Amino acid sequence: MLSAVTAGVALSAAEEPASHLPAAELEAVMVTGRKREQIFRERVGTFVSSVTAGSRAESLARWQVPVCPYVTGASADQNEFIRQHVSEVARVAGVTLAGAGCGGNLIVVLTPEPEVVLRQWWGDSHQLFNTDHGVRGVERFLESDEAIRAWYNACDVSPSWAKSYPDRRDPPCGTGELGSRLVWNSVQAIYSVIVVVDLGRIENLNVGQVADYVAMIGLAHIRRQPELGKLPTILRLFTERGDARPRGMSSWDKSFLRSLYVTDATAFTQISQVKSTMGQELGGSGPDPSVAVTRLLAQVNFVKPGSARVMTYAEIGAYYEGREDLRSALVNFEAEVEFIADGFFRGERKTGERVPVYGDVEFIDEGEGWQLLSMAVYPH
Repeated sequence: MLSAVTAGVALSAAEEPASHLPAAELEAVMVTGRKREQIFRERVGTFVSSVTAGSRAESLARWQVPVCPYVTGASADQNEFIRQHVSEVARVAGVTLAGAGCGGNLIVVLTPEPEVVLRQWWGDSHQLFNTDHGVRGVERFLESDEAIRAWYNACDVSPSWAKSYPDRRDPPCGTGELGSRLVWNSVQAIYSVIVVVDLGRIENLNVGQVADYVAMIGLAHIRRQPELGKLPTILRLFTERGDARPRGMSSWDKSFLRSLYVTDATAFTQISQVKSTMGQELGGSGPDPSVAVTRLLAQVNFVKPGSARVMTYAEIGAYYEGREDLRSALVNFEAEVEFIADGFFRGERKTGERVPVYGDVEFIDEGEGWQLLSMAVYPH
């Protein structure tokens, strides 16, 4: 059904520790200063605009009532793991959680026959699905071939009612109050979400990846099939293959959720606030980029040392956390590698061939300076 939870990709045991590697010949063009900030700001903007659903004429949909995850369909241990993991992601993001014994409103169902299950639910109780915008949306959801799909039940309600919103009958959807040129007169309040996981389409994933994907789409109204390119996010779980598949939620995913829940839901500038908060949280001073470039050269030159050099290296986002005496960093990067001799990096490479790559590198600082823990790098 689901494989056991696996750890992140560590450095190959055959590779030398970073401290034993020769210093990189930094012919690389480091993208720093104003140019780096501009690239980073543009990518954050693309990320937020791509993942958020709805229009600019309304607030971003988010949970206003306490969330109560309920998971069924897998083994008892896996159900509980997913439930606890989604709850922890919610807690860190600042989403209010319901207490013990709550009635589930974030329902996660794992099944080999998703359409059969959903059509039975639809037949038994139409009230499970908000049909304010018609039933065609429900039909598309039932017929979807997505491996993991989400149905969002949300209402436009007065900001003063949103956090105590019990269900969609009282007060009714579409009830607002006097607004202004600066604030919305109603907010998009999620009151329940149904997430359905097709067991037949997640055989190559571990339960941790599934739990992270469920948390991301269950705690925010995420646009279906967003155009994300190579931006670092768990939402690329079903658009990538093999080693390029994300191992879990990225720093960008976590920052997006936190930013969504600290911004003012009533403000016209909510999307801009999310982008700004993400930019501040993901930015910051961190490890010397030459350490990552050294490791990148080591990985690319692993089969045939000296066959390639790094031409460009650019950080596209970083997340730092921890105490002053114990900090960690996850840096997402893009680079270009040129082969100066025939070599091998994810396939045969010829002299003069240039390969765009991307990846992420993890660091830790225990008070003695940043130390590299691991790096994952993939060709574009």
